[in-house]
Amino acid sequence: MRSLILLTLLPIVALAQPNTGSVSGHIYLTDTQKPARFDRVVLVPLPPALTTPPASKLTPQLYPSETLIDGSFFATNIPSGDYYVSVSYPGYLTPEYQFSADDLLQPTPDIRKRIVETIPTLTVAANKPSTISVSLRRGAAISGTLRYDDGSAVPDVEIVPLRRSPAGLWAEIPQAPSDNSMFENAGTDDLGHFRIQRLAAGEYTLKVLRGADYQMPLAVYYGDVFFEKDAKSIRLGDGEESSGADITIRLSKLHTISGSLINVSGQPINSGHIALFAVPGNIVFASAFVHDEDTAFNMDLVPEGHYTLRVTEARDVSRQIIRDDKDPSQIHDIKETVLQTYGDYEAPLEVLSDLPSLTLTIPSKPK
Repeated sequence: MRSLILLTLLPIVALAQPNTGSVSGHIYLTDTQKPARFDRVVLVPLPPALTTPPASKLTPQLYPSETLIDGSFFATNIPSGDYYVSVSYPGYLTPEYQFSADDLLQPTPDIRKRIVETIPTLTVAANKPSTISVSLRRGAAISGTLRYDDGSAVPDVEIVPLRRSPAGLWAEIPQAPSDNSMFENAGTDDLGHFRIQRLAAGEYTLKVLRGADYQMPLAVYYGDVFFEKDAKSIRLGDGEESSGADITIRLSKLHTISGSLINVSGQPINSGHIALFAVPGNIVFASAFVHDEDTAFNMDLVPEGHYTLRVTEARDVSRQIIRDDKDPSQIHDIKETVLQTYGDYEAPLEVLSDLPSLTLTIPSKPK
């Protein structure tokens, strides 16, 4: 019997570690005064204040736990030190939402003081219990529907909220190192509906991301526009819901540009890179390469607007296809030989409709 008791106690003895303590606490919801049940709680080490940035970013060891049905949690074997409490609960703001990951991982003296003043923090001492109580505020939310201009829904597309920065610029919301799901339900469902929650009070717009399988990312913004400068905004108060933030992707305002490159003698050029830069902003909105087969280029889904068109790397080349020795039906490599190089080309371009046969005369390369 004595041996059985010793064997039963072994796992408990093995878990005890020197220089560690325990943390217990409760998580509550401020609007309902109810406990946050079965909630993810993470204790994140709070580094000392830094006067100079470290050579590399820190990767903290996280200590996760989960609340019980009464909103309580308990964590053991927590190394001695200072911690802040991160809580991820649907619809509610994380306590550290106003700080970026860099602020939390590499705080200056002023930022560290703000963290201690505004985020639930605690000090864990060796062989001693610590307690803490955290109250969560409900965040604001934005909901709406994403459609094409023919009325059909756009399913399974990510909607990203952008918040107006103090400098007046739109910026993605910083994410804390312990939060892997800052915006739940940020994608559209099968009917194109979306709802973005856990937002702090402020001014927002929405950005619809085009699929990564396209050569250039094309964004659509709230207000049914393709340029960030034209985006409409949504103002949210604490815990406020803004419904009806519908977005329409206006396919009728997207066009195709096709064409070819020629030299000053009117001969086709069979290699080159073409790009459209938005005016103003100098942001690449579309790009293409001259095709090997027909010496033509093609850019799809180009929004109406004013651009600067630039051509670089224009060349005449010869290409030799090298077949695989074991399987001649397979291409092993393509050997390219440059026969002639040309100068760069730049010109303004206004897009109001499809441009199916654009011919660009590329100058000779300056000697």
